[in-house]
Amino acid sequence: GGGLYIKHGHVHHLGGNVTMLNSIAGVYGGGVYISRGKYHLAGYLRFENCFATSSGGALQARYPQNEDSQEIKRLGKKALRYRLGTFNQTLSGVLEAKNCSAGLHSGEGGVMATQDNIIAGRVLVDGCRASTAGCFEVKRLWDVKSSGSVVLRNCHAENYGGAFMGSAATVQGKLEVINCSASVGGTIYAARRLSFAEGSLVRIENSSAVTQGGAIWSRAVSQAGGDISFQNC
Repeated sequence: GGGLYIKHGHVHHLGGNVTMLNSIAGVYGGGVYISRGKYHLAGYLRFENCFATSSGGALQARYPQNEDSQEIKRLGKKALRYRLGTFNQTLSGVLEAKNCSAGLHSGEGGVMATQDNIIAGRVLVDGCRASTAGCFEVKRLWDVKSSGSVVLRNCHAENYGGAFMGSAATVQGKLEVINCSASVGGTIYAARRLSFAEGSLVRIENSSAVTQGGAIWSRAVSQAGGDISFQNC
C-alpha cells in the first residue's frame, strides 16, 4: 500500500475526495492495499502515476479464506491462504485512474486486483498497464450495473486482457473502450463467460490482440439486448 495500508477491516468511503499521486508499493496496491477487507466507494477516488511490483497498480484488497480452519489452529498464521477482496462502487461513486501500472513482467491489474468488482457509478481510466489485465483483474465477477458508466482508454496488457481479465463479466450499463491491446483479448478476456444485458451500451474502438480476440476473448458470450459496436478491431 504505497499510499494507504489497512491491516484489518474495510474502507467505507462514503463521501468527499481522495487522491493518490505518485505512490509506489513494493508488492501489492500501489495506492491502497487492504489486507483483510473490501473497499466501498460512494465518494470520489483518484489515482495517478501509482505502481505496484506485483498486483493492483492503484488498489488491491485481500481476505483470508481459511482463518477459522483447523489448519490454522494447528499450524498458525503461516498457513493462511488468501483470496482477493471486493471493490463495491455505488451510484454516487467516481473512480479515476491515470498512468497506473502493475509489474509489466509478472504483475496483474494495472488499476486493481479484486475478487469481485461491482460498478454502479462512473469510472474513467487512461493509460494503465500490466502484464495481465491492463485495468481490472477480477477473479470472480466484474459487474457493470445499469447505472454504471465505464470509459477505458489507452490501456495495455502484455498477456491477457488489455482492459479486463477474469472469470466472468456482466455489462448492464455503458462501457466504452478505446485504444486497448493485449496478446490475447485486446479489451476483454473472460475465461468462463461474458454477458450483455438488455439496455447495455458498448463501444469498442481500435482494440487489438497479437494472437486471438482483437476485442474480446471468452468461452461463452450472451446478449439479451442492448447495443454493441466494434470499430477498427
